[in-house]
Amino acid sequence: MTRELAQKAVVLYEKQDRREKRRLLDVVCSNSQWRDGRLLPTYRKPFDLLASTNMTYTKTEAASPMESGFCPIGSLNPLKDRTFRIAFRLTDGEAAYRKKTKPSRRYRNPIILAQEWQKVSEMGDCRSLADLARKLGVSRARVTQVLRLLRLTPEVLQKIVALGDPLPSPVVTERVLRSIVNLPREQQTQWSQKYL
Repeated sequence: MTRELAQKAVVLYEKQDRREKRRLLDVVCSNSQWRDGRLLPTYRKPFDLLASTNMTYTKTEAASPMESGFCPIGSLNPLKDRTFRIAFRLTDGEAAYRKKTKPSRRYRNPIILAQEWQKVSEMGDCRSLADLARKLGVSRARVTQVLRLLRLTPEVLQKIVALGDPLPSPVVTERVLRSIVNLPREQQTQWSQKYL
């Protein structure tokens, strides 16, 4: 299907109305840049491989496709009338992309994160929570939520910090701690004895 779309892309594009042209471009291209008066598209996979193969073929000025080792996309090998063959050479980066490695998950300790953000705000670079939010690249409401965790009792804070950072699993989540901040001191202590 990808090969057929690549072969018919120009014809399909020219026949469609503006909205359909835009959808077709969204399927093929991810981003485009305007540089030195030229539009440089960035193709999505697998169209990037098709485009690079086609560009390699265009650059080779061999007398025939058989001499250069490349065949233009969509053209047939002259020796075999019904065969379509195309070879892709994967670089190390693309080979790593194909490997299915599961990234290890990191769980930040919410109290240590709040302490780090508080240190940044106290260093004097940020005059308000909005300035801190801009510096960190998060919303002001998010900064308020995280810093509010520091209102827990000192005993609870100490136990949570003792767990370390990053946490091996989501033992203590920010969501749970947000609900505990509003509890009276005794109930916070009971919670920490039960769950920590």
